[in-house]
Amino acid sequence: MALYKKGVELGTLHYDEKAVDTYNELIRNFKDSKDPKIQQLVTQALYKKGVELGNLHYDKEAVDAYAELIRNFEDSKDPEIQQLVAQALYKKGIELGNLHCDEKARAAYNELITLFGSSKDPKIQQLVTQASHKKCLSIVGSYTSPILQQVFPTDLVGVWRWLIKLML
Repeated sequence: MALYKKGVELGTLHYDEKAVDTYNELIRNFKDSKDPKIQQLVTQALYKKGVELGNLHYDKEAVDAYAELIRNFEDSKDPEIQQLVAQALYKKGIELGNLHCDEKARAAYNELITLFGSSKDPKIQQLVTQASHKKCLSIVGSYTSPILQQVFPTDLVGVWRWLIKLML
């Protein structure tokens, strides 16, 4: 708990690299714990590590932190951990978009929609909605590609019908 609080405090003071080091120490020391409270702390540390790495514009490393969180905790039934997995999927999509990896970003959004689309948690449902929106924007952004221009040269209604089919 003390390491997590230290990492949060360092991040608040904009000592992002030191915060990442602190989160790494917590993760390294407690990643194999089966204690649910410790698992929550490790999950929070992985998420915060991704946020701090994103703040430092280390987008690839942020994606890796989110991917580790998702890989290790996507099957958790703990509601707090589920929220963090959903947030990590969303942030992973954003970071992949920053890296111009649009297909991978859409895959992260799809995974969020698939895993949590039926969740009753309002915070998770908000993330699912935002992921759907980001996915649509990413697809529409690629509307300028020559392939899509051949399929839908001027038919915007056709584009939206196509997008709706993709979403289903």
